[in-house]
Amino acid sequence: MRVDYSHKNVDLSLLATYTEAFFKNKGYITEKLESENRITIMVKRNEVSGPICAVRIEGTSNNFTIDFIWEESVRKRIILGSLTTLFGGGILILRGLQLKEELEKLERDFWVYIQELIATFEKR
Repeated sequence: MRVDYSHKNVDLSLLATYTEAFFKNKGYITEKLESENRITIMVKRNEVSGPICAVRIEGTSNNFTIDFIWEESVRKRIILGSLTTLFGGGILILRGLQLKEELEKLERDFWVYIQELIATFEKR
């Protein structure tokens, strides 16, 4: 999901710091990648797993977008699980569905958090 914000005057570096804290407080591991006008936060379940999602903050303090992106490998695991049920791969579909449910809840919580955070930043 992508949300555009205009005329908000938000410090994007501070927004990224709070975004990382959101995921860390939920027990995830984050990695922040910064480039000009873009901050990407990769979210992992643990040190050895690949990312399950990413948050991209792009733009300037007055006009920016935030993307919550499910990693392609997660989508493939969900599809693979449903394909293998015909061959006794029920455990794979169960794990895929659990991960999908986890990410859906995480994304809902994330957007509530971001809306409250930006409202707080605006009051300053």
